[in-house]
Amino acid sequence: MATNLSADAISWREKYLEALDAQEQVERDAQQQQRSLRRALVQLSLLVDGQDSALDNFLDQLRAALRNEAEAVPDHLLTQLDQTVRAADGQQDQFDADVLRELTRLASGLRSLGLTGGLKRELDHYLTRLPARAQKIGLYPALLDQLAELQERALEELRAPRPGLFQRLRGASAAPQFASEGLLEELGEVLQRLLDAVDTEYVAPESLQELRERITSDVLLNDLPAILAQSRDLLKQAWLAANEVFAQYLDQVNAELAEIAGVLGGAVAQETARNSAQSDFQNALEMNCQSLEGQVVDARDLQQLKQQVSTQLSQIRSALADFRAAERQDEGLVGQLTTLAERVALMERDAEANRAKLKEQRHKALHDPLTQLPNREAYEERVRHETQRWQRYGHPLSLAVCDIDHFKQINDRFGHQAGDRVLKVLSQAIEKRLREVDFIGRFGGEEFIILMPETGAAEAHKALDAIRDAIASTSFHYRKEPLTVTLCMGVAEFQQGDTPEKVFGRADRALYEAKAAGRNRTCLG
Repeated sequence: MATNLSADAISWREKYLEALDAQEQVERDAQQQQRSLRRALVQLSLLVDGQDSALDNFLDQLRAALRNEAEAVPDHLLTQLDQTVRAADGQQDQFDADVLRELTRLASGLRSLGLTGGLKRELDHYLTRLPARAQKIGLYPALLDQLAELQERALEELRAPRPGLFQRLRGASAAPQFASEGLLEELGEVLQRLLDAVDTEYVAPESLQELRERITSDVLLNDLPAILAQSRDLLKQAWLAANEVFAQYLDQVNAELAEIAGVLGGAVAQETARNSAQSDFQNALEMNCQSLEGQVVDARDLQQLKQQVSTQLSQIRSALADFRAAERQDEGLVGQLTTLAERVALMERDAEANRAKLKEQRHKALHDPLTQLPNREAYEERVRHETQRWQRYGHPLSLAVCDIDHFKQINDRFGHQAGDRVLKVLSQAIEKRLREVDFIGRFGGEEFIILMPETGAAEAHKALDAIRDAIASTSFHYRKEPLTVTLCMGVAEFQQGDTPEKVFGRADRALYEAKAAGRNRTCLG
């Protein structure tokens, strides 16, 4: 019995020693973690050093306390540090607002210099997206870089404006009038787009060509009202002509329908009369046969019988003649119905031609004329549809914004024809690598937008990054000269409570993160 107790005592002592060793190991690990946390806090504090003088003072005290591992960090220091951090955070918000205000002021100042329409639209694009992009301090370098690029282009344009649409005023002095030139170019681009939408079926092609040549030539500023009036008259003429053609078509349809109704009404009446004539003939024939039968029985002599038979046969021939006259009227009705069928077939062909024309006009209204991709209006229509499906069924839906890297350099080096060619080839390359259910459209300039139904952010990122890599690996040439074309992409997934605008904002910020990180990459937002 004593031996057993001695063994139990030894077992408990071993357990105690093991527990003591484990406790010591835990304490050593805790001390090591504490030292690691202290070093990490020191390093993190160095990241925000120099942001605020008051905060720097407390950070110095915090680092001194953290480096002294023998002492704990005083509570009053942590309390004061928390208050200082909160104050600095408010100052940071004010700093962000100041940065946003100054960037907006600089970009707005550039826009007011009377620049060309293309550069002015890029500044509008920059200003529209600036509030969302300025929320992240990491995007400041990219924002400043883009603004510096726009400013450099604006200065180049102001120093030596390149000739173009309405760039020089006929008879004016050699000194450029920047505000007028920018306004004239922008108006010229608007008028060109309006003329592109005019259907030459409704206006004389020579009138349209004459106005195009007048717009593309150098004109005096005083000639602008006359050009605008001519454009207005031409557009009004096209609209009135199209409206007149459509009104005539409706009148023709109404007349055809009225005639069809008349023919059908006559057919009904004719069929009623035919049925009545047939019934009258049958009744007359039956009555005459019955009468003839009775007369044959009652006849007294042959002469009387002949006379009675002759009378009944005459009546039968008269009824038969009436019936045949009714049938001849049916022959006219058959001809009318045949003509009616031909007219209905013609109306069907006209209706089909009108449907095809309306379909063509809708395609032109919803597609970009250069790349033949859906345009911004088509995107707005599609994203509403996909958002409704996402809200109803809860299936994943992702959105991506794509932008060609350094596209301006392509235009400056090779010309705008090369830039247009790149846009065409690139849009086709992206589209053929997407699924049939996906949507890609040209959002504006060198920017594209993609919708990927039934696809989460991770899956969309993987698929689009593969497309980006394929584009970067593809060799482009223009007139036998190599072109380097790469893309930046920002991807975002629809989340609970999202609107298309919110998702687009996240994808757009991710796009700028990709640009800030060195371009030719895909980022998640």
